[in-house]
Amino acid sequence: MSYVMCVAMKKILIVIGFLFFSFALACAQMRDFKDKQGRTISAQLVFSVGDDVTIKMADGQTFQLKLDVFSEEDQKFIKEWANKNQTTVGFRELNEAFGLPLFLDVPLWEEDARTVSQRLKNWQKTTKGSGLSCYRNSSPADSLMVLGAHPYSLALFGGYDGKVTDISIVFANRSECVYDNVDVDVKSSSGKKNVDNETEKKLRIRLSQVLKPLMDADEKAIKETLSAWGNGKQVNLGKTRNDKERVTMWKVNDFMILLVVQDNAYVGIRIVKQDFTELRTLDKTVAEAKTHFSEQIEKADNGDVILTGVPAISTTINSVIPAAFESFFRYGGLAADSYALSMIGLYTDFANPSLIANDLITNIEAWGTTQGLGFSKKRFVITVKDVQQYIDKGQPILWVYTNSSVLSSILRNRNTARSSTSDTAEWIETLNADTQSISKLKVEKGLVSATLIIGYNKETDEIGFYDSLGKNVVWLRTNEANAVSENQFFVFN
Repeated sequence: MSYVMCVAMKKILIVIGFLFFSFALACAQMRDFKDKQGRTISAQLVFSVGDDVTIKMADGQTFQLKLDVFSEEDQKFIKEWANKNQTTVGFRELNEAFGLPLFLDVPLWEEDARTVSQRLKNWQKTTKGSGLSCYRNSSPADSLMVLGAHPYSLALFGGYDGKVTDISIVFANRSECVYDNVDVDVKSSSGKKNVDNETEKKLRIRLSQVLKPLMDADEKAIKETLSAWGNGKQVNLGKTRNDKERVTMWKVNDFMILLVVQDNAYVGIRIVKQDFTELRTLDKTVAEAKTHFSEQIEKADNGDVILTGVPAISTTINSVIPAAFESFFRYGGLAADSYALSMIGLYTDFANPSLIANDLITNIEAWGTTQGLGFSKKRFVITVKDVQQYIDKGQPILWVYTNSSVLSSILRNRNTARSSTSDTAEWIETLNADTQSISKLKVEKGLVSATLIIGYNKETDEIGFYDSLGKNVVWLRTNEANAVSENQFFVFN
């Protein structure tokens, strides 16, 4: 293979997460593939789904390429190869294995997510507004068995068109099987782990003595059930112990079943379309992504500029950070489940809530990067100008800040007063009259939290963001926001 072709191939290499791989049986033979310029490369075809193709070189290196890179003849070969390795299963057999009336004789992806949730029963909507949606069953019946194992959380996600995009199911996990079964109070009212050294040791022992056997049993049961539809293909993802995942993939009908295991964390199942890249706005061209984001911008008569398509996720206080990241990731096109995100990685200090929150943020950041989503961490002093440069592009900002009872009280009172004031000049006078807010915010210590900044108002010098429970959009002046900011922001590249 020529050096020029090698460079060309690598330039079009894209790093994508397991959600965009296709399962198929590994081909044992090498093949000479040609690109559209007639240049040849000898490789083994490993995966193919939609427009994404994975090949393996003789030296063991794997590369992910787009289908249209290959010659017409090779494109035809790849499509035929992928079709041969697809398993067809009737919807009744699928429903029996899943223990749920999940499938009908029409593709799941053509159904409205709300309709499917009603068929499943007890799956409550956890998102507000139009656009992306989530329906979740957080308290499944003890008798429910899915693929031979008992689930603790089941979530159904919908896209902008209302159609089903993916499903996430979590089985044995650290939160349900370890933290909730220790004979001491290991959770403060904030949901953070707040324990002494002795209890910390007990928790770590339980990770190996209690959680591992439960996870092993669930993984084995699920694999045995899915083995009826072929042998799964396993890949390992992640770079550190805090984001490593073992993923086993089955290609069934027009979707993929992914068995995900993260040691000391959880066992999960994700069901995604084989052509899942349709959901990823950031996998589109720059022009398409800009158009998609710009369609979410709404301007009000009072000067508010706000993003309407960002999912607001109703949550409890102990899952605020994972919920904020779920919303951020999904808006960017990456399938994420806050329940699973809450258990990514291990904490460095069980007794320090702030360190736990920062560890969680770091671990989730690493996981999102592993999945191939283009985003980065920024640090800056909050100004309307800084916020505007992202909001005007239709991009929310994930903001890490300190939440407290003082902040909650200010936001609650402001929200009520703001909604009843239509005159901008009058509202500015009201804001100027509140001279004590910053000093109050600086005095009280709170807990590290996260939210999405989705709006701004130039005239009033305010930023708009979701409250801690994902129920309302609330507003703060930039100087007040800086008083509680942890100076950590995540934005799309």
